[in-house]
Amino acid sequence: MRDKFNHGKVSYGGQHGKGSSFKDLSGLKNLLGDMNKQYVENYYNELKKGYFTPNGVLKKDFIILYPDIIADNLSSGRMTYTQIRNFYDYVLIAANTYRYAKDAGDDSDETKEKLLLKIKRLDGMITYALARDNPSVTEEFRRFILANVEVCNTIEDVVNGFLPHFEAIVGYFKYRNPKSK
Repeated sequence: MRDKFNHGKVSYGGQHGKGSSFKDLSGLKNLLGDMNKQYVENYYNELKKGYFTPNGVLKKDFIILYPDIIADNLSSGRMTYTQIRNFYDYVLIAANTYRYAKDAGDDSDETKEKLLLKIKRLDGMITYALARDNPSVTEEFRRFILANVEVCNTIEDVVNGFLPHFEAIVGYFKYRNPKSK
């Protein structure tokens, strides 16, 4: 009976053979970390191709798969829900300002340029937030913002690509960090 109990160590039949303990799982943590890094890199490579399918529909991975991966990546740092939400709200307000102007009959090139300029301003905003003495954002979040800003070249990219994608990341981040303020 004592052999089966194994002195409080839980055994599994993993690659190290029968009788390996959880103390041997540090390699598994490293493997999972490497896999997560690869998923993040896959995200950035896919983002460079744009948000939309050839039919002009938002790729579902930007709503389901990638937001979960990015939220998980951001959860490992000092990011807070409030800080992520502040940047999301900035994008939301910019998009809504454009929508209101369009609904009022102003769909001019100038109105479109103003929205795109507001999105491009995120570059300086996130860089400033990171450069502060006690930064409230992480380098990973800056990378996320800058990569998405780079892809936002049209109104469609912002309103029907970046905005719903960012919204999904906010949701997944809150789910993963329910006590984050």
